Amino acid sequence: MKQKLGLVQALQHDPQLVVLDEPTEGLDPLVQEMFFELMEQAAADGRTVLLSSHVLPEVQRACGRVAIVREGDAPFGARGTVGAPLGGRPGGAPRTPERGGGSTA
Repeated sequence: MKQKLGLVQALQHDPQLVVLDEPTEGLDPLVQEMFFELMEQAAADGRTVLLSSHVLPEVQRACGRVAIVREGDAPFGARGTVGAPLGGRPGGAPRTPERGGGSTA
């Protein structure tokens, strides 16, 4: 119930920037579906949603661009920037980490 209330509070005034941390945690499937529809509408309206999640299928569904942050750094792109869409680069090669260096393949 608290999670639903938090989402309502975050979205009720149609903000241009929405910051959400694990937004679907504790939500039932019906409410999760409603959440994803709201995120699609926010994107269509030109609003920015910054979403933190450990659930990759959720990220794939809700996000157009992804940054993977590890220990305060985004090793899959330049620091402070967002990488290519999850699952691939514009050239088509998948983004995979190399051991040790944190660079992309």
